[in-house]
Amino acid sequence: MRIIKAIITTLLIITLVLGSGFLLVREALLIMTTSKIKSSINQIKEVQQNQQYTTECASKGSDKDEKGKVHETQLRFLDSSSYVLEAICNQREMTPVEFFQEDLPPFVTVKPGKSGIRWGQELGLNFEVLGRIGSVIVVDEKVVSSSKLSNFSGASGPPSECSSYGYQCCDETMHYGVGDQQLEALDCPQDCFEVCEERPIILSFSTQPTYNQIDRSLQLPVNESKVLFSFVASSNLESSFSALLESDDPVERFIGSIESIFTKNQEEDLIEIELDFGDGKKESFEGLRGQVEHQYKCPSGNCEYKARLKVIKNKEIESYDSPQNLVIVQTN
Repeated sequence: MRIIKAIITTLLIITLVLGSGFLLVREALLIMTTSKIKSSINQIKEVQQNQQYTTECASKGSDKDEKGKVHETQLRFLDSSSYVLEAICNQREMTPVEFFQEDLPPFVTVKPGKSGIRWGQELGLNFEVLGRIGSVIVVDEKVVSSSKLSNFSGASGPPSECSSYGYQCCDETMHYGVGDQQLEALDCPQDCFEVCEERPIILSFSTQPTYNQIDRSLQLPVNESKVLFSFVASSNLESSFSALLESDDPVERFIGSIESIFTKNQEEDLIEIELDFGDGKKESFEGLRGQVEHQYKCPSGNCEYKARLKVIKNKEIESYDSPQNLVIVQTN
């Protein structure tokens, strides 16, 4: 019995020591981070006030502004754990003079949303280390740190690439941007989002009778206005083509690609498909494939309808709206 008590006591002591060590290390990393960022911000403040890169900027053709300054300075993040200090010469925004580069301590990341700070801006930068949050705030040209989350938003930081804000450039045709959007990103201002979710893909959208492959138009006699629509979709591009890459045998790859389309998977339950026939009527489907016959009724004998297919994943993410999702039905 005494042996069991001793073992339990020892385990408790080890747990307390490890837990205390973890908390101490986490707190030390947070203090190191906020101290380092404060020091770096004070460094860009000093460089700006002394205009230490006047000669270099002048050699680039920069002129003094109304305050007699030739450059501004900034701290700009390259990603979630590294940053640079730069001088931005007047009229040379796109060619900064980098004078220092640094990494955050291990396990520390900057919270997304801010690309850094240009001296003169007022904002708060938040950092996270192993679940612990700390912040550095610049207001009234004073730099202060805190062990709490900063709710002071201010500016979004200097103009930079989307990744500097901790966001992602989304390909509009393949991805759907989710979360906050950063319109000041230099590389993809309209498609810089917190997260890029893969759009569902329409693999085929066909009809019987067959439509014209060039302009996707389908000519129907008035007395034969029934159309059979068929479609095959996929939850994303990767699942559509992953089977093609799994084998060197072309036959096996072809069979695998067909099986990936016609085998039900978990994501299929998250897919909804909507077919708008263009005449005020719609049909909804569940699953990745289907077909439906529709009767068009043209009162004048000469009508045009635009049948459009749309795939929706997780009730939010829609397939890209392109001409390949459209069939123009004409009766005459």
